[in-house]
Amino acid sequence: MGVGEKKTPEAFRNACDEFIFLENLGDKEKITKDIVVEADAIDQDTKALDEIHGLLRIAYETYQDDEGYVYVSTAGAYIKRTKPDFDLRTFGYLKLTDLLAAFPKRYKMKKYEGKGMVNILAYKCL
Repeated sequence: MGVGEKKTPEAFRNACDEFIFLENLGDKEKITKDIVVEADAIDQDTKALDEIHGLLRIAYETYQDDEGYVYVSTAGAYIKRTKPDFDLRTFGYLKLTDLLAAFPKRYKMKKYEGKGMVNILAYKCL
């Protein structure tokens, strides 16, 4: 596991099983405030977000079920293995489902009933 600033070399970040940006650490309220303040910087960093969309597409093509959906948890695990420094807070989201829901022209969401009160969320690329 690695921890560092956003300026940490990508080679080191990718050598870790998991990498956390120091800028993303803190309580939820502070993170939310930071997200609003850094929104312009995030908008300018579309290359990184495009990379995540690409990984979501690969996960979709690799792991989809018979109905053409892939579990969000499976896609998240795939992205984390592929890109250890992946952290949704970098893009202004707390959950992968929030990111997917923010792009309704790219993804269709579906909810499966799990055991008990658990719901399993899946998506399909459009």
